Formats: sequence, C-alpha cells, structure tokens
Amino acid sequence: MSLLLALSASSFFLPTYIEQSINNGTVSQSLLAYGVKHNNKTALFFALSHEKVGSKKWLSLLKILAKTDGESAYKLALYFKAKQDSKQTLLWLKQGDRLHHAETTIELARFYFNQEEHPESALIKASTTLEAISATYKPTINKVILQLSIAIKQGDIRVVNNLLSKNAQLLFSSAKGKMILTQFQSFDVDDFYDDEVIKLIEQNKLDQQLPRIETEVKSNKVTVNSHCLASLQLFATNLKDLNKTKSIIEEFKSHSLSKKVCIPSVRYIPLSWLSCDNENLYTRQSTLKCDESNWHKIANTIESKFIGVVLPHTGSYANLGILYLNPEQSVNEFSHEVSHLLGFIDEYPLPARHEKCRASQQVPFSLNVAVLPRLYQGELKTLREKVLIQLPWRALIKETTPLFQKVQEIEGEENKIGKTKSTWQLGTPNSHRNEIGVFAVNTCDNSLQKNEINAYMPSVYNSHLKYFSVDLSNLYMSLLVNEPTRYQMPSFEYNIALSYFLKSDIAQAKYWLEKSARKETDIDRKNKIKQGLF
Repeated sequence: MSLLLALSASSFFLPTYIEQSINNGTVSQSLLAYGVKHNNKTALFFALSHEKVGSKKWLSLLKILAKTDGESAYKLALYFKAKQDSKQTLLWLKQGDRLHHAETTIELARFYFNQEEHPESALIKASTTLEAISATYKPTINKVILQLSIAIKQGDIRVVNNLLSKNAQLLFSSAKGKMILTQFQSFDVDDFYDDEVIKLIEQNKLDQQLPRIETEVKSNKVTVNSHCLASLQLFATNLKDLNKTKSIIEEFKSHSLSKKVCIPSVRYIPLSWLSCDNENLYTRQSTLKCDESNWHKIANTIESKFIGVVLPHTGSYANLGILYLNPEQSVNEFSHEVSHLLGFIDEYPLPARHEKCRASQQVPFSLNVAVLPRLYQGELKTLREKVLIQLPWRALIKETTPLFQKVQEIEGEENKIGKTKSTWQLGTPNSHRNEIGVFAVNTCDNSLQKNEINAYMPSVYNSHLKYFSVDLSNLYMSLLVNEPTRYQMPSFEYNIALSYFLKSDIAQAKYWLEKSARKETDIDRKNKIKQGLF
C-alpha cells in the first residue's frame, strides 16, 4: 500500500508529514495536491507562496485559508482595498475580525469610522480600538455618542461612566447629547451609572427637563398585572438590540399569547456580565454556555418570573426560566419561544438524546405532547384509562373518540379472565382526525428508543409549536387556561441555583431554589423546585 493511500484512510499524521516534506524539500506534487484538497494549512500556505499575487489561484487559496486564518483575511482585505472594492474589503475585514486578528480589527474600525453615512456601523467595533484611532481628533458630540454606543454594546460600564464624566458639559449642552442620555434612561441604562455621573445628571436637572422620559422609566418597573399567567422581563446588550426588542414587544401584542404574558419595557444588561462562551456567541450556535449565576447581581430588581436576553448572533431557544433570543428573530419566533415558558414543547424533532425522549413519561410534563409506549396489550377499557391519566388534554376527549387501533391477536396466550390477548397501537384512527384525540407528532422522531416509544399531541393539525407562522390555536389556548401554571418552567432563579450547583456551591444553590419556589402557588411545584427536581 502506498503512503498516499494510507493517508487517505487516516489523516492523523498528515500535518506533520507535509510540514516535514516541505521543510526538507521532498514534497511531491501528489502529496501537495492531496493536502490542498483536504484544506491542510501547511500545504495551502506552501501552494500560495508559489502563486502570483492577485491571480485566480492565489485568490482561491487565500479565501480557503481566510476561513480560519486572520492574517489571510487581512491580506484579502488589503488587496480589495487597493482595488477600491469596498464590498469585498468589508467582507474580509469582518472575517478577520471574527478570527480576532488585531490588525484587521483596527482596519475594520477605521473603515467604519470613515463611513459618515453609516455611523451606526461603528457600534460593532472594539471601544479600545476606536479610542486609539480617534485620539488625535477633537472631541465632538457625534464621536462621544459613538463611543458611548460602542461601550454600551461591549457592556463596559466603566468606559460609559468615564465618557459621561469627561464629556458631561458637551452632552448636556447638545440636543443630540440629551437625546442619547434620555434613551439610556428609558432602557434603564442609568441603573449602572456611578455616583459621580448621577451627581452630574442631577446638577444638570436632566429629569426636570425631560419629564416624559422619567415617566417611561418609572413605567418600566410596574408591578405585574393580575391577569398575567406569566411575566417576562426582556434584556438586551446594546442600543440597537434594545430598540429592536422594543419593536418586537409591540408586535407581540397582536398575538394570542400576549393576553396571558405580561412584558414590561426592555432593559439593558452588559454583555460582559453574562459571561457567555464567546466562541459560540459569535458563530450562531443554537446553544450558548453562559454563567447564569451572574443574574444574582440584579435579581432583586426583576419582578417577573421569567427573563429573556437578546444576544448578538445567537439562535433563539428556552433554557428553563431564561430565554436566549436572536436580535433578528421574527415576532412569530419570539412567540414560539415564549410558549415554551408556559409549558408547551416543540412538535418538530428534538435532538436524539433529549431527556424527554429517552423513555416513556411517568407523569405528564407538557401541555401539548405526551411521550408514551407505541404498543399495548390487554383489555381496551383498562388501557384507555391508563393512557388518559397521562394526557393533559384528557378532559377535551370525547368518550366516543378511540385512542387505539388493533394491531394483531396473539394466539395461544390468555389473560387472567381467559380471553385472548390483543395488541393495540396507540393513536386515534384517521376516521376521527377532526376530533381531539391522540395523534403521533414528530417530537421524538430522533429518539434512540423510537421503536418502543412515540410522542403524541391532541390534534392532527399543525400548530405554533411546529411552524412559527401559525398562531397558538384555540385548542392550545384552552389547554393553557385549564392548566395555567402546572407545566410552566420554573422561574429564572432556578437557573441561578442550577449554575451554583454545577459549581458545587450547594449553599447558594439551596438559597436560589428557595427564591424560585416562592414564585409558585402550587405546593407540589414548590416542593419539586426546592428539591431541584424540575
């Protein structure tokens, strides 16, 4: 067997072998071609060095390298900048910035800083980079506002306070300065002002000049209305997302769930406070790793049971009492995620090892889905009673609606009363598809136990839990009204407790479990939460 064939079976030693071959000048064209084909960096760089700058092959190799190498992205950006191709320049500057290549980040900040028609673009730059670039310029209100906006997005409250302190008179003497300050106030950014800045604000009587904003600030802290089945406090980490979230809240009012879920005004939270996994945060991963114990810092200022945080470039999903939301999400997607807090589970396939699809449920766990065995044996009436106990929607099922379909008779076997056993498959037959019953749903299609169990829903028709564009049906609203709190997620304090538990801080975990239990009215839920059994 040739070495090349061996390498095709396993590329474990390929990087070292190619590097050695290149260094000692013995690399063959076939080995080099193999390395390039499989995106081996050493081979790609070697091949690149033998191509003419700007040639088609040079660009092709450099673009491959730029997917993971910041220096390559930087070279591409400079190449297209020389060609005055601003679209491609920006594309590769962003790529290099994503790869944390310092020179590219500086060049990207300079690119945006010079785009006067798009000053908001500078919000994505590092505050330190902008400060370094703009140090020689005379402070202007636009520059200070840009610096403040970037600092807010970065969650660097120290920089915010420093900028406000150093530029107080400029801000207070300008209409634009007052506008940005009042915008900060309306989103509770002023919760993080230090004493010096608060004193400056008081001295300049900003609140007296702008009573409307002060009213908005107060309304952000209203007590949850009594008609709410749940309350959700939303947070965002920058001014752009704060405004987007405010719009989502307004749009949500047209959805049926808005009648049951109260959402106060969106608030600000520094991104740095959340301690999220940066790698996942900026690669659009659907699952983030954030240190949820950090919410203890402001937990006593949150009256709502649940919280949601809008984070850049992340997918939208629910984790117990906390929602993680994408700033580009639609209001339909937002409504879908909110429904999870209330006790609804997805009706599209969950991951293969999802805990709800590992085995048949022992007790009901959601309003719309039950995970039960596929096949049953025995007397139909007894089996029906056994299954009904597991269905949250059992009260809506007619006595005449069948729940099973006969599969086969097992000859030669008799039950206790001397009759031949029957095998039944769980599922309301197609002849009763327009009724409320037990219908297979895709939730556990990926389950490793899918031959033994299946997920079931009350209706055959597609719902909001499968397709975002479908509003929550009257059937599901009825289920929610009948069982308003039984299947809800625990409050966000439960997340804090779990985070402390994972850090082996049992004392803090128990403390926050107690805090979470206080937001429940049902004694069984209280006990379950106190024991960390949710």
